[in-house]
Amino acid sequence: MSAPRVLFVVHHALDPNAGVSGATMQLAAAMRARGATTEFFTFDDAFDTPAGSSTARVRQMLAFPWHVAKFLSANASRFDVVDASTGDLWRWLSVRPSGSRAGAPLTVTRAHGLEHWAHKVRVERAQRGELTLSWKYRLYHGGWRLREVARTLRASDGAVFLNQRNRDWAHRNLQLDARRTTVIPNALPATLLGRPAPRPHPSGAPLGIAVLGAWTINKGRQVILDAARLLEARAIPVQSHLLGTHIGRETLAPLFPTSAAERLVVHPRYDRDALPTLLAEQQLFVSASWSEGFNMSLVETMACGLTPVVSNVGAADTLVTPELGTLLPEYTTGAQMADAIAHMAQSAHLNEMRAAAQRSVQSLTWDRVASDTLDFYASLRVR
Repeated sequence: MSAPRVLFVVHHALDPNAGVSGATMQLAAAMRARGATTEFFTFDDAFDTPAGSSTARVRQMLAFPWHVAKFLSANASRFDVVDASTGDLWRWLSVRPSGSRAGAPLTVTRAHGLEHWAHKVRVERAQRGELTLSWKYRLYHGGWRLREVARTLRASDGAVFLNQRNRDWAHRNLQLDARRTTVIPNALPATLLGRPAPRPHPSGAPLGIAVLGAWTINKGRQVILDAARLLEARAIPVQSHLLGTHIGRETLAPLFPTSAAERLVVHPRYDRDALPTLLAEQQLFVSASWSEGFNMSLVETMACGLTPVVSNVGAADTLVTPELGTLLPEYTTGAQMADAIAHMAQSAHLNEMRAAAQRSVQSLTWDRVASDTLDFYASLRVR
């Protein structure tokens, strides 16, 4: 399929610094460089104002498939491919006029992180006593939303996953045809590729630790805090930089041990292009996230010369080897995290590992992702 006209449907507002919409914008730009035409249909098009609360966000998520269906009912003929985030197309696919499939655009569902897998993890965490699932969660995120996603995946012409474990789960549990699914990872913006080699960690200086992402339970905040307390008890000095928390330092510092709190740096929000500067004095990227699609923070920090110490979720097992960092169990504890950080603090090979981690992600270009995606579209059209 040469130079297709692609509509990207995203159930978020467009934000180049956000995970899903930022990645989609990068992919669209790479496709345009290859001659494709791209447009977006997002929350910006469907709603006049952004959601101000979690309840309002759920209402928008519930309404969005109807807005998508209305838009496509009037505009589907303008596109060769509709590439939509999970759960967005089920309404359009159910109301599309009978007999129109042959002339309709290809429909592709893009799982930026499969909701069924994230739900499975949350249920397991609840059974372990780590959280309580409210009736609202069970009604929407653990109920209706899963049906929307399953319905869209089954009815679409194809599906793109960011990691193999999500794809395997969908094959086994949703009975998807393996011939119409693929795994295509995300990539790095050009500003994070080809960076200078990381500066060596000064001997005797506190180990710099970077934690990226919202300060939420599912991003592993308790493991981070438990590890910080254990490291202080072992007199291992670290300096933690928390980026993208959406919460200020005045709220977070009291949660940390005294010495760690004194060295704590917090950036509630950040620009992705500023990461090399923000991470210039850091040596480790630490994450105990419960579930990820691809984990952009992992590859972004590796590109900036940080060694990963991360739980085995998303695509981490394809990116982190013993030569590059530490892959912790999926259900990581604070003690395991503290042990891994302490080992890195004492390692004579930390600087070599940081340079190797940086080199390992240089092939993750959006041009390559665009090429693989266009090839997948073509294969679906032939099939």
